[in-house]
Amino acid sequence: MQLTEKTYCLVISSLTGGGAEKLNLDLLRRLQEMGHYAVLIVLESKGADYDYHHHQNIYFLDHVFQKPFLGFLDYPLKAKALEKLIDRLVVESGKPFDCVIASLYGTHRLFARLTMSNVWYWVHCNLSCEAYDQTSKKKTRRYFRTHRKVYKNKKIIAVSQGVRQDLIDNFDASPENVKVLHNFFDYEDIQKQAFDVRDIEALKNLESQGFLLHIGRFSSQKRHDLLLKAYREVNTELPLVLLTKSTPKLKALIDSLGLSHRVVIAGFQANPFVWLKAARLLILSSDYEGFGNVIVEALSLGTPVVSTDCPSGPNEILTGELKNYLVPVGDELALAKRIEEELRLQQATLPVFDKEPFSFESFYKGLRQLC
Repeated sequence: MQLTEKTYCLVISSLTGGGAEKLNLDLLRRLQEMGHYAVLIVLESKGADYDYHHHQNIYFLDHVFQKPFLGFLDYPLKAKALEKLIDRLVVESGKPFDCVIASLYGTHRLFARLTMSNVWYWVHCNLSCEAYDQTSKKKTRRYFRTHRKVYKNKKIIAVSQGVRQDLIDNFDASPENVKVLHNFFDYEDIQKQAFDVRDIEALKNLESQGFLLHIGRFSSQKRHDLLLKAYREVNTELPLVLLTKSTPKLKALIDSLGLSHRVVIAGFQANPFVWLKAARLLILSSDYEGFGNVIVEALSLGTPVVSTDCPSGPNEILTGELKNYLVPVGDELALAKRIEEELRLQQATLPVFDKEPFSFESFYKGLRQLC
């Protein structure tokens, strides 16, 4: 193999349908297209929502690691198996990895057990908000304790300034070790996928009448309850489309609010961009985010956004005139009012949205400064 300028090892827990998972696949592809040697290690192969088969150099840890009978040995042995897999890939490439980038806490726990020095912990969410979202005070205290142990004195990539500050204030991270790299977006590819005729066919009926859109898994963080209650207050005939997997609890929530005839659960969509392009409005109702990828994606396609001003991310994207799209967290009436105002305005053009801070070029420039 001909050695390239840099070697990168990305590691993530799974390829379930989330922003961090998609970002890792996109980064793998972009680094390889630039001529770098890049691999992606995925801890669990089960439950993958993204089609990874056309990507090169993806390795699944559970293909070489069998979970032990004694549960308490799982993480120690899995960490060693991960280390062995990385060592094997180093031998195959003929060069140590210049940079190892690990995403999500399940992966971070493993690296915290190892002594590798060139690892960057990529944090995609606001950890304090996750901590307070636990079901009991005891679990919240345990969350802070275990996460501080993992992130103390580690080199960390934060996806937003809000995430960075939270890590410093609440998780013993050293300010000099936490760098902000905003998530990046391939605007050309987003535009291309937004006009994919195969996916357009699936929403022809909805597109003809117009619809409101929410994208995100059904969880307490995303606040589908707030979204649906706000939507119930909006004077509109437009249906609300949810791009998420259908669950009995979600259906029960919709039924309890008398909205079963107005809300469409369209399931997880590998190509959400065709839906974003067709939507009259994207709504983000979360109590917290790490960044808020869907906001950038919607604005890049010319679709207006209404978002809660939640930690962290939305107010780093929606700046200048775009601040008007922000509403207080947890306020269903304010959310409903802003949705109605946006539908009434029906602006032909959006306020200016600066794409450059969220481009791959900007991300890669920051990455090269780290490793």
